[in-house]
Parts: sequence; C-alpha cells; structure tokens
Amino acid sequence: MTRRPALVSVVVLSVVLAGWVFVNPGGQFGVCRFGVTTYNRIPVPVLDVQVRADGAIRVVFKTHSIDAQRLAWLLSGRPPEVLVVGIGWESGAELASQAKTPHKASRRLNA
Repeated sequence: MTRRPALVSVVVLSVVLAGWVFVNPGGQFGVCRFGVTTYNRIPVPVLDVQVRADGAIRVVFKTHSIDAQRLAWLLSGRPPEVLVVGIGWESGAELASQAKTPHKASRRLNA
C-alpha cells in the first residue's frame, strides 16, 4: 500500500511533463506570459531570448527600449528574411530612435 502514492506521483509528473513537451516545441518559442519567455522548452523568467537567423541564441535583460545595439546583433551573421520584434505585453516596448536606421530589414519594420 505504501507504493501507491509514489505511483500516483510518477503518473501525474509524467502527464504534466508530456503536456509541457506538447505545448512547448523544441527549438521554438513556446508558452510565454508576462515576465516569462519559453524557448526550446526552457522557461526563462525575467530575461528575454534573442534568436538570430543562423540559430545563435543569447539571453538579454528585458527592456522597453529596443536599441540599435540589440538589433545589430540580430542582423549580424546570416541576414534574416524577416525580423520579428516582440513589443511585449500591452505594447510596452518600442524601437529607440537610433534603431530606426535605413538597414533593409529595419526599413520594412519601420514602414
């Protein structure tokens, strides 16, 4: 009888883990909420995740101003066909004035 709680715990944990894997695809962004970003099935609280077109990943501090330095890293390496910039909950983030440069990717973004 003492094995029953352990078995129930293992079954519940397995179901929760399977659900997490299902809703958070590998190598992609998954469930994101205010203050938490999930990338590659790994929840990253308080920080933002940047992914370049060549697959390079970096974690940066959250900010409401997207400056030229952050965009320069995203645009380096293999140039992206499309640059997606998440502006956060309630449209809290915006491009800093120095980030609105005539780079061909940002021209489409700023149009």
